[in-house]
Amino acid sequence: PPAAAPPAAALLPPTTATFLNITAHPAAAQIDFSQYRALHTLFLSGAGLTTVPRGLSSLLTLGMLSLKNNDIHDIHDLLDNANFSDTSEYTSENASEGTSEDTSENASEDTSEDTSEDTSKRSAALNSNLHWLILTNNRISQLPSSFGRMTRLRKLMLSGNRLRALPECLSQCVHLELLRLANNRLVEYPTVLFHLPRLKWVALAANPCCPLPPLDTISNSSSSSNIRRFGLANFELVEKIGKGASGDVWSLRRR
Repeated sequence: PPAAAPPAAALLPPTTATFLNITAHPAAAQIDFSQYRALHTLFLSGAGLTTVPRGLSSLLTLGMLSLKNNDIHDIHDLLDNANFSDTSEYTSENASEGTSEDTSENASEDTSEDTSEDTSKRSAALNSNLHWLILTNNRISQLPSSFGRMTRLRKLMLSGNRLRALPECLSQCVHLELLRLANNRLVEYPTVLFHLPRLKWVALAANPCCPLPPLDTISNSSSSSNIRRFGLANFELVEKIGKGASGDVWSLRRR
């Protein structure tokens, strides 16, 4: 008989890894990522996730996280209860300075139900040290008011979700440079974008606030004679100038 397939956990790289790509991993939702203390980059795309996996808040070196092409719809608990780097250090100090008497008092005051609930929420939190977060093609309809705590965020991908508005707290993400919001449900232009001093690139296409004019309207307008149509055949690739979330970026030259 054929040999049995190894368990999903056995397919993971060692916990000393700094880069982890487990796209479409069969057991991504069950992995406790707190053991990957040296992790810098994590890809968890297309894994059927409905929430952020456990342990990400404790990965203080994690800078890039991709959760695109999943079924995540509610991220309120993921940030409202996050173990940010400053609070985790504070918790560690308290644990070492506390006496056994204090510990026993706290244990007697807290119920096991409350402790279990708090632990589960903390384990599903995001880390505020992230500078690149990809949540493209999920089911997110609202960003929590705590999203502004991610003050080191530079690139945020939210295209292909169900957002109708952006919270004002997003203005606290003062290092944000790139924001993708295409194909959402934004009815009004998010004015909070004007309060982001480093924002250089925004994608808002395919939202109700950015309708495209009908082609027949353009062709019948008085200025249609000034409109020239170009296709890729009119250009040639010159050089690769960068790489984005959607692929390589090239400069073009008209033929």
